Amino acid sequence: MKTLNVGTRVRARARGTGHTRIPGYLAGKPGVVVAHVGAFVFPDDYVEDPAHPHKSDLYTVAFSADAVFGGAPRGAIHADLFEEYLEPQE
Repeated sequence: MKTLNVGTRVRARARGTGHTRIPGYLAGKPGVVVAHVGAFVFPDDYVEDPAHPHKSDLYTVAFSADAVFGGAPRGAIHADLFEEYLEPQE
């Protein structure tokens, strides 16, 4: 089921409407996959239809502090994000 590899460059998707667990400050920001955590019930769909949950891969993604907040040349933010929240970049 896993489709992203460690080292894959990604961009966090913009928040959609309705229930979502992606932090708004990460929307549209570039990052790099640093770990595959596993597959878990995807909470956005579970809220809509708990009788038919589906699993999704969860990844730890590193975002540079500069890319997220601007003007912060050092440091990184690590976030665990479901694959639906990520767009692979070339």
